Amino acid sequence: MFYTYLKVNVQSADGAVPIEGASVYVNTSGFEQIGDGDITSTYTVSPQNYDYRLITDSSGNTETVKIESPDSAISENEYGEKSPYSIADVYVSVDGYYPVRILKTQFFPNEVSILPITLIPISRGYTNTENGTVVYNIPPNQLLIPEQRSQESFPEQMVTAMIVGEIVIPEFISVHLGYPEQYAENVYVSFPDYVKNVASSEIYPTWNEEAIRANVYAIISLTLNRIYTEWYRSQGYDFDITSTTQYDQTFIPGRAVYENVSQIVDEIFNTYVVRQGYLSPLFTAYCDGRQTSCEGMSQWGSQELAESGLTALDILKYYYGDNIELATTDNITEVPESYPGYPLSYGSMGDAVAAIQYQLNRIADNYPLIPKIPAMYRQFGLATESAVRTFQEIFNLTPDGIVGRATWNKISYVYSSVTKLSELTGEGDFGKFPENPPSVVLSYGDVNLYVSLLQFILGYLSIFYPNISYIDVDTVFGENTQQALIEFQTLFGLTPTGVVTEEDWIKLYEVYNTVYDLAIPLLEEQGYPGSPISRGQRGENVLIMQSYLQTISAVYPEIPQISADGSFGPATENAVKAFQSRFMLPVTGVINAITWLRIVEVYNFITRQEANE
Repeated sequence: MFYTYLKVNVQSADGAVPIEGASVYVNTSGFEQIGDGDITSTYTVSPQNYDYRLITDSSGNTETVKIESPDSAISENEYGEKSPYSIADVYVSVDGYYPVRILKTQFFPNEVSILPITLIPISRGYTNTENGTVVYNIPPNQLLIPEQRSQESFPEQMVTAMIVGEIVIPEFISVHLGYPEQYAENVYVSFPDYVKNVASSEIYPTWNEEAIRANVYAIISLTLNRIYTEWYRSQGYDFDITSTTQYDQTFIPGRAVYENVSQIVDEIFNTYVVRQGYLSPLFTAYCDGRQTSCEGMSQWGSQELAESGLTALDILKYYYGDNIELATTDNITEVPESYPGYPLSYGSMGDAVAAIQYQLNRIADNYPLIPKIPAMYRQFGLATESAVRTFQEIFNLTPDGIVGRATWNKISYVYSSVTKLSELTGEGDFGKFPENPPSVVLSYGDVNLYVSLLQFILGYLSIFYPNISYIDVDTVFGENTQQALIEFQTLFGLTPTGVVTEEDWIKLYEVYNTVYDLAIPLLEEQGYPGSPISRGQRGENVLIMQSYLQTISAVYPEIPQISADGSFGPATENAVKAFQSRFMLPVTGVINAITWLRIVEVYNFITRQEANE
């Protein structure tokens, strides 16, 4: 007997809001017959008719359930006459949202199926329902449907040389759910989620990994070609691509995606196929290779080549020619940061670590299972590793605590989603504020977008300055906003009035832009004397560091206790070395700028915790 696995994720607002406490009913319906074009389920699951009832957690996820499936060998047989997957119906309901019913969700043997369900608030007045329920009918996998791609829809393959323009990975694309000229709905979906949906609809997740990768590269390239050449928009259409294989690729709203396919897409979604010497992504035509053929890649053929030992690139060259190569771009519209080019893990330091820490802390506001990372600037420690691992578990990535490309890209996209809930909170990432600081005066009781800007800056700075309280962005100048403002004004030498004047705006912008650039945040404000302190020196700065280290050593016993006498002797040097070792700095025994800053940060963090106890 063979089994498959299902996990449902329920969310709203394009993944920015996980929905806790949603009821998920699953009813298994057996095995679908090949060639069965009827997409109406024999019966529909409901709160009165189900095999499993699941409840979503604070991350919007259900537990994983095991479902009987066909033999895994069936999906590897090009000429098999049995269905390679089992099916089930899923029904989701929670107060305040339209219920959703998914008919004939597909499950492959030994693979984890992730069913992402986006609920629509009833207050929005959505009309595309059946008796108040949003219904999705999932057709058979595309390999089981004989549909020929139209050759007349293939563009010229080499239209643009590498002298103008650039390739951009869009954050969202518009998909037309029908033929180009047909009246149908346009849906907007994030680029990686679109690729995952197409790949899960077009091929089998049980195939060789190199075959899956080759097909994902082809899907990405074909999609980017449509966008880059403005194939449809140049003809007057208001979408980027269609959902039909006669012209483009299969996209099925409401379908499940497969964990292994999802992980591959998260890793390579910004890599595509080009002809050598050309900029434009290649229109990588493909078809199943059994029921239909075309000038391009055979999907079943890609599986055969992968089984024979060819890599994904070898497979692509076999079908598209030796003069192709894989290109990668980090120019991803609206994504806050670019992947640094190497994995981040325990002990890593620098700007990229700080960026990930900030993004994870913001994501944790929406996904509370992710632990907050203390304000340890630019340092990948145990707290960061724990937050990364939890994030990976929530979003179905390999939970290794390492920020590789797939995890980096997923963090960026989730961060982008949670900070862009314009329809819910009006929050946004204001970036570097290209315009001058506003001159408007703000005070207690004000409600406007300038208050949101103030709250965003103060909330951002609180990640790096423990003396500033974290606040939410809600456009209302209340007590919490006033308190955080006073803390900012006190920390940076302004009159602590709790009122924002033009002078305060200028300082807010100055500090924000400095921290945003991930420079050493205003060492002068933290008291750094401007030159390193080392053994043999005396004075007030030595006394300050000694007193701070005394407080720190009470919490971290591996740092020896020292006397605060203003003289930098062997005991102080040993304490500095122990501190540097504990917080993963170069162990020199010398208090340079970064060591000074780290000592101040740890001291501030400890004293703030003590004050809150």
